[in-house]
Amino acid sequence: SQINSHFLFNAINNLRSLVKEDAEQAREGLANLSVLLRGLLHNDGQQLVSLREEMEWVRGYLSLEALQFENRLSTTIEVDENLLTAKLPPLILQTLVENAIKHGIAARRAGGRLIITIKRSTPTHWQIKVINPLPEFQPTHQGNKIGLRNARERLLIAFGEQATLNLDIDEQVTATVEIPL
Repeated sequence: SQINSHFLFNAINNLRSLVKEDAEQAREGLANLSVLLRGLLHNDGQQLVSLREEMEWVRGYLSLEALQFENRLSTTIEVDENLLTAKLPPLILQTLVENAIKHGIAARRAGGRLIITIKRSTPTHWQIKVINPLPEFQPTHQGNKIGLRNARERLLIAFGEQATLNLDIDEQVTATVEIPL
């Protein structure tokens, strides 16, 4: 229910312009948008989803954003396949990726690389890291941290104090989520 309306309108307009240019890519983009919206609607109110489901939504989202950013957005995704059945609150990763693009990649003339790493961090926990470059200029809208606050609250509800979400800003921005297995 918190999908960025600018993202949605940009995606629809980008897909509309692709219909005549590259019908196959437009069909693929519509399929990605459909998966993302179905996931948002289907999991509204669900406490936990599999990492596999979340990754499907995020990959669709990233492919739609790639239409908007063209060569200004590159991604590296490394996922431990053994964690695809691990559970997390829906749209935790999606929120981190959307923030990284909105506040990092979009705020740079040349864009940048988004890095997603998902691995086991300890024998009892697994970790999600989303890394993006620092903004080059201040975006017109600074954000109000509702997405991060909401993600922290949902992690707390689902896992208590065993799950954390930290944001580190130094030479780059790194959002790290630790979740119990």
